[in-house]
Amino acid sequence: MNSNAVDSFTISTEGFDVSLLPEGARVVGSPEFQSAVSRFFESQFLEMGVNGQVVVTPETIRVTWAQSGADPIEAGIEKLQRGQLKEGCQWLEALRARFPDSEKLLQGLGIGLSELGELDRAIECLERLVELAPGNHHGRVALGVALGRQGDWIAAERQLRQVVEQVPGDVWGQKNLGGILFRQGRFAEAVAPLEKAVQLAPKDGHAWLVLGETLLALNEIGRARGVLQKARTLTKGQLQNKAVALLDQTLDALFTRDADGLRPDVVDGLVWALRVLAGMGDSKARQQLVLRAALLGQSGIDLLAPEPVHTLDGYAGGPLTGFQVGCLIHAGVQGLSPGTKTGLDWEAEYDRAVERSKAD
Repeated sequence: MNSNAVDSFTISTEGFDVSLLPEGARVVGSPEFQSAVSRFFESQFLEMGVNGQVVVTPETIRVTWAQSGADPIEAGIEKLQRGQLKEGCQWLEALRARFPDSEKLLQGLGIGLSELGELDRAIECLERLVELAPGNHHGRVALGVALGRQGDWIAAERQLRQVVEQVPGDVWGQKNLGGILFRQGRFAEAVAPLEKAVQLAPKDGHAWLVLGETLLALNEIGRARGVLQKARTLTKGQLQNKAVALLDQTLDALFTRDADGLRPDVVDGLVWALRVLAGMGDSKARQQLVLRAALLGQSGIDLLAPEPVHTLDGYAGGPLTGFQVGCLIHAGVQGLSPGTKTGLDWEAEYDRAVERSKAD
């Protein structure tokens, strides 16, 4: 590329997002506005490492920069990737007049606007993108997501089904199709694409979470619990908190609460576990039993399955249900290290079980 060549675009001042400017500079066309807009674009030039100039009048903003090899569109995409959605969208919106048919620009701008909730503008960008590039499946999924966010379920489903029919291995398409069906209450239909999504991307914690929530809505408690346990291990922050809350719901689906907010069946199970552990006498044998139970729990147990199918070396009472194993884990861990989280949310029930055990 000729390092002496220049490129430019012009936009109206009314088209600039004033929320990017200091509060005292948001009156379009004012001297403060013109100065703040100049500083905004100058900061973009600095990040891009190019020489540029911006001229702001009360009506227009003209931006010129040297074509030194830097990709101005990529600069906007990078802002979006860093979470600077407003700044990235403003930069890409400004560039659109210069690059009206750029797939990269339209896709980045459309997705960014969708994340910001600017759905009409997002849909317009993404519809133009799939018109120019019908085979751009990522852009078509983004269009489906934006249409879904706007509540146009029929159009959203049409776009997403087109993607998964043409490219069954598109995990984003499968996950979002499942999500759209879930949001409409079509839980049974949502299962297949969500199962396909977690098969394609087994480390996608969000996909596991939505699948678990869907199974819970279908009252498939046992399957939901296994899926949500997977989601909990793969997610962080708010998503992980939601997985934990949904796991608690799976238990509430079976174990009803009393007037004190406790689950009597869980209290009874923990009392049984405390008696088993106390009856072993030898602390080393007790620790080994808890360790074996914990290892079994890590390999996967169904707390809600009624069949006693689990055996533990050191326990002579015969096969155990998944619930009994869970009770041994929780009571044993609390006895060895009080306050340690086991993921079962049985702290209050454990305290009541200890009280009952002492009273016996």
